[in-house]
Amino acid sequence: TPPPAPVTRTYKLGPAAQSLVTQARAQADRGDLDGAAGTLDRAIRIEPRNPLLWIEFAKLRLEQKDAKQAEGYARKALSLATGDRRAQAEANK
Repeated sequence: TPPPAPVTRTYKLGPAAQSLVTQARAQADRGDLDGAAGTLDRAIRIEPRNPLLWIEFAKLRLEQKDAKQAEGYARKALSLATGDRRAQAEANK
């Protein structure tokens, strides 16, 4: 018998997490990177297994010039993004 087809999945943010990501992006745009990090931390507490949030945090850490932590968050996102090629590609950037 042929091997089973790989599971495909598309991650999305729930309404609360999406609202917090929008808020964090606005904070980052204003230069409040620490505030944005706190907001993303709240979102991750709501949806800790959502790779899209870890990707957002990785991007923020890069903006904060913290490449080591950004890489760790990207690895976390990649480990959670099983089956979602879009999220996997984004985590690998």
